[in-house]
Amino acid sequence: VVSIITRGGSNEFHGSLFYFGRNDALNSADYFANLNGTGKNALRRNDFGGSLGGPIVKDKVFFFFSQEWNKEIRGQSRFGSVPTLAERGGDFSNPRFASNGQRCSPDPIQNPAHPGFATQIIPQASLSQAGLTLVQLLPTPNVANPNGCNNWAQSANSPIDFRESNIRIDGNLNDNNKIFGRYTQDDWTNATPILTGNLWGDDAFPTVESSWAQPSKQLALKLTTTLGSNAINEVSFSYSGNRINVDPGAGGDLNAEINAAIPGFFPDSEKVNGVNRPHPVFWGGIAPFYSSSGSDLWTQAPFRNSLDIYSVRNDYSRVMGNHTIKAGVLFDKAAKDEDSGPNNESVHFFGPASCCGAGGGNHSGNWGNGMLQDLLTDNTFFGFDETNTMAVGQNRYTNFEAYIGDSWKIRPNITLELGARYSVFFEPTDARDRISGFSPDAYDPTRPATDPCNGLVVPRGTNPCSGIPGASTPIEFSNRSLRENSYMNFAPRLGFAWDVFSDGKMAIRAGFGQFFLRERTSPYFAALTQNSPFTTFIAGERLLDGTQFAGLTAASNGSPRFGLSPEAAVPYSLQFNFSVGRQLWEDTVIEVGYVGNRARKQLTHNDVNQVIETNRSAAAFSTNANDVNSFRPYSNYGSIYQFERNGRADYDSLQVLFRTRFTSKSQLQMAYTASKGKADFGLNDSSGGSSNFAVLDRNNRSLDFAESDINRPHIFVANLIYNLPSFRESNGWVRALLGGWETAAIVRVESGNSLTPNLNATGLSYLAPNLGTPDPNDLESRTFSGGIDGFGTGVANQRPIRVEGASCSISGSKEAFINPNAFTLVGYRIGEQQTRKTTCGGPPTKNIDFSIFKNFSPSWLTKSFFGEGARIQLRFEMFNAFNTPQFGGNLPITYYNGQVQCGNDPLNNPCSPTNNVITAVQQQDGSFGPNARTANFGVANSTRGGREIQYALKFYF
Repeated sequence: VVSIITRGGSNEFHGSLFYFGRNDALNSADYFANLNGTGKNALRRNDFGGSLGGPIVKDKVFFFFSQEWNKEIRGQSRFGSVPTLAERGGDFSNPRFASNGQRCSPDPIQNPAHPGFATQIIPQASLSQAGLTLVQLLPTPNVANPNGCNNWAQSANSPIDFRESNIRIDGNLNDNNKIFGRYTQDDWTNATPILTGNLWGDDAFPTVESSWAQPSKQLALKLTTTLGSNAINEVSFSYSGNRINVDPGAGGDLNAEINAAIPGFFPDSEKVNGVNRPHPVFWGGIAPFYSSSGSDLWTQAPFRNSLDIYSVRNDYSRVMGNHTIKAGVLFDKAAKDEDSGPNNESVHFFGPASCCGAGGGNHSGNWGNGMLQDLLTDNTFFGFDETNTMAVGQNRYTNFEAYIGDSWKIRPNITLELGARYSVFFEPTDARDRISGFSPDAYDPTRPATDPCNGLVVPRGTNPCSGIPGASTPIEFSNRSLRENSYMNFAPRLGFAWDVFSDGKMAIRAGFGQFFLRERTSPYFAALTQNSPFTTFIAGERLLDGTQFAGLTAASNGSPRFGLSPEAAVPYSLQFNFSVGRQLWEDTVIEVGYVGNRARKQLTHNDVNQVIETNRSAAAFSTNANDVNSFRPYSNYGSIYQFERNGRADYDSLQVLFRTRFTSKSQLQMAYTASKGKADFGLNDSSGGSSNFAVLDRNNRSLDFAESDINRPHIFVANLIYNLPSFRESNGWVRALLGGWETAAIVRVESGNSLTPNLNATGLSYLAPNLGTPDPNDLESRTFSGGIDGFGTGVANQRPIRVEGASCSISGSKEAFINPNAFTLVGYRIGEQQTRKTTCGGPPTKNIDFSIFKNFSPSWLTKSFFGEGARIQLRFEMFNAFNTPQFGGNLPITYYNGQVQCGNDPLNNPCSPTNNVITAVQQQDGSFGPNARTANFGVANSTRGGREIQYALKFYF
């Protein structure tokens, strides 16, 4: 619960006007803007507004009004590797290489039957018109001689607008009763081009891009009643409404053109967004091309997300001798409506189909980096899937809490804090009951795989499978939430403060408390709305051009993909601290303390249908997903991610605070924290379903317990406020110009957060004899359909081997932070390995902010209508004063995607269950050796900006 106290009116009129400005003419260029030659990023920031408060009826009714506008244009560097103009038209005869020898163009066409094999130029008559349209998603190159493969760069000017209006009315009903009401309305927009990396739902290529709007409003009413001389009661009501509206921005015509050229299997009339659905999605992108935000090629607009919360609370406090009693209750009702993802109803492509599969066609024969050649070639079949429509969750939930506390002054120098809080967080429901989950107890192995409802559990009183041919009757749960409610959530609180010598110079404090919490509902609720049988699903192979399909599965109502553990459990944390504070000399204090936290029953997810341990090797080397499924416990289905509340996180820290005041009200404060945080789930996981934070092995959770993704071992922060000489004894001009200036500085130095390198579930491949040709010397590339570890997981939660003794840190490049030689795949046992989670530190922070400001109270102003309290403040501030690159963003941590080798004779002894130890991986030049990595592994692709200077003028009266 966050309580906000806003200013109110009084019997005197008071107010303010302010302006804060920033302009790139005063700023330094961002690190990547310099590196890629795009020049300084644009910045125009104008933040202005004011406030006014005063009486409506003297001594009875008062008002306070404030208004703020923020108009900003912020440039952001984007970069990437894109096809040359020739490659966009099908000419691959002149490949591009980086200065280090890395190939930046697709690998050569290797299939002799391909129209472009002989010349590496696809004939005009063989070009795919849909492919030529689709390639327009990639911008044209504009960097002539890049250092690496990044031949495209742009500083995109992103418009960001914010407006906030706030009004508050206070009324004195009588001597014992006061009432106030407050209404706040915010409006935030980021029109295209948006700030990529900070917002979700787009790649960094600006060709097709979304626009964001996040309006919100809040209303609060409170009645405060004084009960005698020793008690107060407050009863309040509040409402908050927040929206996230993502709409198509740039490239709407191209998006429509692509959808027309590549029509879906299902008619647009069935889709929530109709013809305005996002263009086809390419997870993994069109290798080897990528942007600064990653390789995926996608867009999410249009998208809707809304949350409305209604709250009523009552708080009572009473002083009884040496006891101060506080008690209260809180009741919330919330409604959250959220799209499960518009691109779920787009066409999803997974790369060219095998040349010997159902579709056949003109394949390049290049299975690694040849997707562009296949996209541009007519009569090429691609693996795809598609859903007929998008699920929309309508989440409803209720909270009830009550608390009581006693601040008991046992002795003049000892205060004891006692309390307890009782919470009931009712499990969320769907307003239309359109949710389902998988339950192992409901699964019938004798049912056919075409049964979409086998193993389903549904809300009480519903049967969404009724009328579906061949569908089982699902089991009804005991309530509408698919999880039992917990009513035993009593949280104790205990603390004390001891003035050791009763002189106010040394204090010992300690505290302990249990805190239950309402977790965010998006991850599992959005997932449940995507379960069968609410949408229709199709998969197989198809041409880009037209509607020719091959190898289609029968259109079905899908299959269970997610489930909930049904037992009642509420996430909680145990928080405790102990500190000693001592005054060293006048106005100087040091405090040393221990702060700890134990989070338990946190939300995690794992594959409840992971491959059985004894089948892992066979699953890893399976040639298709159906074979992998046969090795699972519920063999009708693939991965089924179950959301459980069994995650844990530990945090322990030593915290030191030093604070002193010195001449002329100047002060210095320094704080240092040495800490360690460990968890077996993603504390920073913002995904709406299964993610890379999924448990690796549900039967061995200890493999995932390591430094958490928000762990920062060392944090140092210092701030200084220094008042320059006042020149009080000087003449008026000197005093006005030189006196009264105040300076401030903030220093922040902290370790980078812990990062865990991973492997894509099926991103690795190996060479083996081509089973579809009679030539024994013909090799084909096969992926590990069951994942390299054989668990059959569908997410990138597998990990390389940590090289013992090798340092994580790397030198030689400012933007590289993870040493690739600290990890390896050599020695990895395919289908057997279980690699414990290990971490390396990400980009650290080393930042100094500096400001200088002065307050003016000239006599002409204080003697005017505005009164004696009127003053003017002039401010100058520098953020990142020394222009130190503050690398950030999402550091790429996928260690390797490519071919591996077992032994040294892939023709006669390829990787197999009996030859499963990796001995080499494919290098950038195509040869095999001991070490390789993805080109951008551990390399930062963005910063938090260069030095920015802000100037401001404020007027108070």
